[in-house]
Amino acid sequence: MIRQFVRFYSQKVAIVGSGPAGFYTALRLLKDPSQKINVDIFEKLPVPYGLSRFGVAPDHPEVKECQTRFEEVAHDKRFNFYGNVDIGKDVSIEMLKDNYNAVIFAYGCSEDNKLNIKGADHKGVISSRQFVGWYNGVFDLQDLNPPLEKARRVVIIGNGNVALDLTRVLLGPVDPLWKSTDITAKAISKLKESKVEHVTIVGRRGLLQSAFTNKELKELIDMHSIGVGFKGVSEDHIAPFAPLAKNLGRIQKRRLDLLTKYFQKVKNSTKTACTKEWELQYLLSPKEIIAKDDQLLSKVVFEHNVLVQPDIDVPVSIEPTGEFTELPADLLIYSTGYKGCAIQGLIEAGIPFNEKKGYIPNKDGRVSPGIYASGWIRRGATGAIASTMMDAFFVAETVLSDLDNSSTEKHGLGHYISKQNKPVVTWQDWEKIQEHESEAGTSLGKTREKLTTIDQVLELIK
Repeated sequence: MIRQFVRFYSQKVAIVGSGPAGFYTALRLLKDPSQKINVDIFEKLPVPYGLSRFGVAPDHPEVKECQTRFEEVAHDKRFNFYGNVDIGKDVSIEMLKDNYNAVIFAYGCSEDNKLNIKGADHKGVISSRQFVGWYNGVFDLQDLNPPLEKARRVVIIGNGNVALDLTRVLLGPVDPLWKSTDITAKAISKLKESKVEHVTIVGRRGLLQSAFTNKELKELIDMHSIGVGFKGVSEDHIAPFAPLAKNLGRIQKRRLDLLTKYFQKVKNSTKTACTKEWELQYLLSPKEIIAKDDQLLSKVVFEHNVLVQPDIDVPVSIEPTGEFTELPADLLIYSTGYKGCAIQGLIEAGIPFNEKKGYIPNKDGRVSPGIYASGWIRRGATGAIASTMMDAFFVAETVLSDLDNSSTEKHGLGHYISKQNKPVVTWQDWEKIQEHESEAGTSLGKTREKLTTIDQVLELIK
């Protein structure tokens, strides 16, 4: 449906955050070229794309293809990008409310769901957000320096796709897997020194409740051909489902099929044994982390769980058994999800925030008149880029509907931003940064060599 605007001025929309949620929201708002709408995206970092740049597995470049669509949005004359502008600090939320017809918060989730057990504050305990950010070039994580050259065994808590990504990075040979990707040069150097030879992926629930996709599972299983073997899953976790296989859903059947075929293939193989391996453990909840020294761990204590489902219509849950086991570990990475946080001035501006769950409460994207939320900060850190796109389109439709009924002329903050002493990164600046990174990557035989400090970025665009 094409809306007919009768006004002679453009509605001004501010979007806070330039990751997939922000750009997909802008894409939908600007889809109709006849719409009198101007969109300004504000990003606290000097580079755009958020999770697409900093969170995608380096061997999955196809996931970043969304950036091509984002570039098309950025070249729309009704669009402005303001990088290195921290909303709440450089520009108050009240200023946004006063100068835009609609303000959309789409800044995602940047905190970890903490592992609240004894020993979790040790240096050898790292969140997946930190580790992924380190090798993907997040500016404030470049000093992480995980002691991979001293570690042989890593335990990963959580079994979503990110956990499997981490396992591939930790165990996969740098050449050919990572050398040509956009993993930072510093991370490549550290991975070359790595002594990690065994990764254990641990889940609180059972095999059929695994959070990873079958595609990711197969990708990791297939690394057997390059010397990374799958130690397996305890028969205790598979045997109970064998008689029920015909009654399982398609995804669960496929999962069991992948596992059984792999073990049959290995059994019949005459190939030399793999030098590195990984395994899946289930029905274990971490209870205590025991250190070896100030850099490495010794082991992780887990409590065994049992699955409980009193009724077929009730989701499966777990109950602790009171029985404990220990797994050796030099490092522990917890991959238990992300959490949003309230940016400075949000609550003071009268915008609600759910501290416990880490999101902005809303109804269909509406927070209050003229205020909206999109993506993870709207619904919590769940779903991939594709689901974020659908959510962003939905919220954009809500905004467009409300703008149809708005008659207040506002002027945006372009003039104010241009007078600030702090360097502001424009889209033209970003294109210069991108060209530099691509050329630097080409000289190293890589797709891209990212700048890893904010000072480097700002110096380049002076």
